[in-house]
This record gives sequence, C-alpha cells and structure tokens, in this order.
Amino acid sequence: MAWADSLGPLQKAREKAIKEVVEDYSLGIKLKEAEGTVIDVVPGSPADVAGVAPDMKLVAVNGRRYSSDVLRAAIAASKQNGKVELLCENKEFYRTYALSYREGSRHPVLVRDNGVRDFVSEILAPHTR
Repeated sequence: MAWADSLGPLQKAREKAIKEVVEDYSLGIKLKEAEGTVIDVVPGSPADVAGVAPDMKLVAVNGRRYSSDVLRAAIAASKQNGKVELLCENKEFYRTYALSYREGSRHPVLVRDNGVRDFVSEILAPHTR
C-alpha cells in the first residue's frame, strides 16, 4: 500500500456524504464534520497517546477555531513543526492536547504491483466464446 498526501476523489465524496472528517491514518481520529465531535480514536495513534477520547468536542486546532480545513492545514504543517495542538471540550472542561506528529497528511491508496498477476483485470475482461 502507498500513501497519498491528499484525499482522493472517492474519499472526498464519502466524507461529504457521511459528513465526517476521517484522519485515522494521520492523527488517528474520526470527527463529525460540522461540530467537531470525536467519533473514534485509533488505539496507539498520536491522538490516543495524547489522551484524546471519543465524545470530546474539538474546539480549536493550533490556536485557530476548528474547521475541517483548519485541521487539515495543521496536519499538512506538521511536517515542518512536528506537532498538532488540539483544544478539546469534555463536558465543562477544556484541555489542550499536544500531539507529537510530523508525517503530514496520510491517506492509503492502492498501487498496482507489476510483479503480481492482475486478477481484477482478468475478472472484469469481457468473456469470449
């Protein structure tokens, strides 16, 4: 599997349809897009290690009010500064979580391996009699 630095068209369409921000291969979190509520945290991910948990609400990213664009800009900038800071609300408490992360945006993409037999093309090829 290879990694892409940006969302592919299918992933963009999926996120738009389900109204979620999926950054589980970078920070390890999945959020409700509009309100920034944490839906899930990947065990062992930078978000998990920092202490971010489901049902928290992401209020700000690196000192800027949360939006999916602000979050993705912070992830991209992590290659230079090596961190992403998330201000989260948990009931009536606020806390800043410093995530140690420097890999930028990561999204899986499939890449053909020319050394392996292409079963998919064989299956999809028209059948002749």
